[in-house]
Amino acid sequence: MMKIDRAVLASLLAIVLLTACSDEQLDDIQTDIDNNLYPDKDYSSVITFPTTNNTACPNWQANSTITLRESLSLPANCTFQQVTVLIDRPNVELNCNQAVFNGLTTVARNKYGKAYTPATAPTRYGIIVKGAEAGVRVSNVTIRNCQFLNYSDAITAHIELKQNTLLGLRNGTIQESTIQAIAPTRINVFNSRIINSHMHGIFLNRYVTHLNVNNTRILGSSNSGIYLGADTEYALIENSVFEGNGFSNYDTETLKRFPRRDETSRREAIAVDASSHNQISQNTFRDNGDGGVYLYKNCWEFEEEPLTAPHRYGSNSNLITSNDFSAEETAIWVAERADRNLADFTCGDPLIYTANSNKYYRDIAQNNIISNNKINHNKFGIRVQDNGTVITNNSFIGTKSGPDIWVYSVVRQAINDPVNTTTIRDNTLSKPNNILYENGAS
Repeated sequence: MMKIDRAVLASLLAIVLLTACSDEQLDDIQTDIDNNLYPDKDYSSVITFPTTNNTACPNWQANSTITLRESLSLPANCTFQQVTVLIDRPNVELNCNQAVFNGLTTVARNKYGKAYTPATAPTRYGIIVKGAEAGVRVSNVTIRNCQFLNYSDAITAHIELKQNTLLGLRNGTIQESTIQAIAPTRINVFNSRIINSHMHGIFLNRYVTHLNVNNTRILGSSNSGIYLGADTEYALIENSVFEGNGFSNYDTETLKRFPRRDETSRREAIAVDASSHNQISQNTFRDNGDGGVYLYKNCWEFEEEPLTAPHRYGSNSNLITSNDFSAEETAIWVAERADRNLADFTCGDPLIYTANSNKYYRDIAQNNIISNNKINHNKFGIRVQDNGTVITNNSFIGTKSGPDIWVYSVVRQAINDPVNTTTIRDNTLSKPNNILYENGAS
């Protein structure tokens, strides 16, 4: 008589049981699995709530948008629920004086798989910095001493563009630099806490320049803690802490949270997407979903939408220096999408390589400097998949699975253009010769 392995038998029984379940029962089973198997990082205890509410606080009602056009210092001990602050003028400072802005009506987010109602769903934004094509340029905006909890994106900045302008950017008759010159600039986020965002902590849209983040904790964002969008430039991110970002996601249609169930879907603390001349220094990166700082150029996603513009430039000439990275999948990844199969994306960039049904596009992240970082107890240290990277004076301890520094690209080798001109010197490695060049890289 044939013997069947117990594990195989258990799997077969599970399949039989699942086929007899309704869709609702299957959802319940998946929810139980998600909440028991996948981490749900909760940092709400980091928020300092006032013990009593100050009657001198503004009477900002839930679900309201407050337009702030002059500087404001809030009194102590303020709490606001589901309030958005819109800043559309230059030279405005909001000093929150440790006020708490909560994007939900509760402190705790819903567990994975439990839907919010439209009334209880997270408020989309905590702060919006908005520019326009006409009028005075929005600049020198400061957000200081604030606590944001449970928003979708706690802070965002963008410029509203007319349809003809968007079409001009798409077809190349308008240059990106023209929009950078009028988009919001010099936005400061100081001494703040951005906790448990359902999407991003800070989302910087295209063309916004000179973001400055200092002494701020960004913890538990479902997506990246900070996302630097295409054609953003000259951000300075320093003296801040990034932990527990990138482990989950939020569906704005079903109003449900769910885990990112594998490494390819998890996100990094800081995403640098076709953004250049940024400095990321003296920060702490710890236990984020996929890694610390990832530089890449997306493949002109959503090209089918008529008002989207190409990402013409890469993530170039960035400086990543004097940071601490620990417990990450990969501390720093240059050109993270170089070998990533993007067949499931709708891309406007030229296809450079196919393998069976897999599709690959040219990722660009060149002439970046990685120096003086402490990279301890990560799975991988630094991965490099584009040209001109300089890696100096970094120290590595306890790299777990791969080399401290790995320079390679299967796709670049396949198109006869291997990664080149990498400079590696004066690093302290976790073990001798723990640098790996592959696929013809140099």
